Amino acid sequence: MAETNPGHQIYRLPDGKRWEHKGANTSIYQFVPNDAASGGITQKPGIIPSEGYIRPSSSSTASSTPTAYNGTNKEGNDLRYLFGNPPKDMVDIAPNWNMNGAAVTRAYNVPPPSVFYKTQPTLDKVIQA
Repeated sequence: MAETNPGHQIYRLPDGKRWEHKGANTSIYQFVPNDAASGGITQKPGIIPSEGYIRPSSSSTASSTPTAYNGTNKEGNDLRYLFGNPPKDMVDIAPNWNMNGAAVTRAYNVPPPSVFYKTQPTLDKVIQA
C-alpha cells in the first residue's frame, strides 16, 4: 500500500457477509451487498448500497445504525458514486445514471502529468507539458 496508495481500499470481512471500505480521507464504512441481504456469503461487493455502517478505527465492530452515503459531503462522494453529486469542490465531467452505487476513488495531492497523448502513444504524437 505504501508504494501504490490505492486511495480507496475495499475488502470482504472474514464472515463473508459484509464488505468494508475506506477512502484516503473518509471514515471506515461497512456495507451489506444486495446479494448477501438474505444471509448469504458474497464473492464480490457489487453495487454499494445507499447506506453503510461506520466503524471507528479504534474498534473492531461497526455502528448498528446505518449512515447514508448522502452525496452532499466528501465522505459519501469519495466512496460511492451518486449521479449529479460529484465530490466536494469537483465537477462530474461525464454524469452517468447507470453508475449509481459504483465504488469511486478520489485522489489527493496527485502530481499533474508531464506527458499527454493525442491518441496512441507513439513518438510523433507525444506532447510535452
